[in-house]
Amino acid sequence: MLNYLHNRSGHVTQDALDWVRAEAVKSSALMETASRCLRQYDEEVLKNLAPLLADLTKRGVGLSTKAGCAHLITSLVTSCGNDLTPFAGKFINALTNGLADRSLAVRKVNSTAIGHLSRVAKDATLEKLLMKMKQWYLEKEEETYKHASASVFYAVARHCPDALNRHSALVLPLAFFGMHEKQQLKGSKAQTAQQSNSMTEGDDVNFALSSRDMWEAIWNEFTPGSETAVRLHLKEIVEISSGALQSSSWEAKAQAAASMSTVAKKQRPGTVVRPQLENLLRALFEGLQGRTWEGKTQLLEALSNVCEHCGDEMTPGELEKAVAVLVKESKREKLTYSVEAITCLANVLQSRKIDGFDQFWSLTRPHLSKEGKESDSDDDEDRTSRKERKTAVLKRQELILKSLCKAWPSSPETQVKFYGEVFGVLSEFAELSTFGVQLAAVKCLSKILESLATLQRVASEAEPQFSDVAVLAKPLASCLTNMKFSAIREEAVKASQHFVKIIAV
Repeated sequence: MLNYLHNRSGHVTQDALDWVRAEAVKSSALMETASRCLRQYDEEVLKNLAPLLADLTKRGVGLSTKAGCAHLITSLVTSCGNDLTPFAGKFINALTNGLADRSLAVRKVNSTAIGHLSRVAKDATLEKLLMKMKQWYLEKEEETYKHASASVFYAVARHCPDALNRHSALVLPLAFFGMHEKQQLKGSKAQTAQQSNSMTEGDDVNFALSSRDMWEAIWNEFTPGSETAVRLHLKEIVEISSGALQSSSWEAKAQAAASMSTVAKKQRPGTVVRPQLENLLRALFEGLQGRTWEGKTQLLEALSNVCEHCGDEMTPGELEKAVAVLVKESKREKLTYSVEAITCLANVLQSRKIDGFDQFWSLTRPHLSKEGKESDSDDDEDRTSRKERKTAVLKRQELILKSLCKAWPSSPETQVKFYGEVFGVLSEFAELSTFGVQLAAVKCLSKILESLATLQRVASEAEPQFSDVAVLAKPLASCLTNMKFSAIREEAVKASQHFVKIIAV
């Protein structure tokens, strides 16, 4: 019947059919006979049975044989309990060989059997297994090994949580790193995974669970709270992430970057202290060196978050180096990455109140130029590509204008030096552009005008020139009469109030 189903059902995956076959072994006559015989076990029977069953588990061929051995070992744990302790190591070694099997069903039943064996195995045996699974996850590049590793940890968490608690210092940092793995599921599988339980209370052979889902379930169940757990295991998390950043795999680098970004965001100011702070900064600085790769923006975000949340504990030299690194990354050729670096640089300048607008303006000014006329081509592909390019340019300009608002300095000398040139650029975008760009431009104008009005009150010698400010009259009037978007009108009203205060003096 299963073979017929396999041949006729194109939409049923091989993994699903393998799992049905593996489950069918439980109800076979041979398995029922073996289960009845197990009730009559004694010490002599176990001594004779264990080597034979371990050897068959290791050398068996065929899905039914492999699944049957795993099921039989699981039944032995239930029937024999601690009497099986002397033989648990042999069974775990035999089952570990099957974790690299190409069949997902075999890997799942083997990991489930290992989870049951962890209840009766010696602590040293279990620790050796967990260390090997950690090595698999961090050093093996094949997805099979990574998924098998996550499955074993998940099975132990499901069937012997006390054992996992004893080794939490080993497991939880790895789980934190693992839950930042890029999600590989697509379509209906991804939807199913999102709806699955975030704890290990479910069926540990659920095919919807990816490696990331299993790590996240372990982290959620075995931590008192994400922020507290990150603080407790910060040293180990940074060590794992730092090592992954040195990997030749771009996926591992991106995963490490995402992990470090979360570490920085999850901590309140003052909770990350030395020497962990030094290790974290060193890892970020080293990770940002070299070429651009997919996911590297997470490192930029992590460095920005560290400067924002841990800036009080950082030395002036460390802050200066962080700014220099972000300035360097902002000069990269890849535009999307460069704009992300500029955004992070603006966040650092704003949060630490650093006057770095001179450098910032030199980086952002080239991005804030109007596009030239497009050629009059009737080709559909040309029109589509032009539209996509224009959308991308407008999105970059919106992000740059938002960053410009954050990076505007508090220093009177710097404000007076740049406000005229900045007004000339902002007036163009405030008058004619898309909603997002216009809104960002008007908000930036409002902030700069407010700072100039304040500057005018406290320092009369730094009074803005009327001609430089008057250039804003036309774009502000245009925004005030914008009947389509109320948000633009509201921001224009705020900017106009500051504008009137300045020119009325």
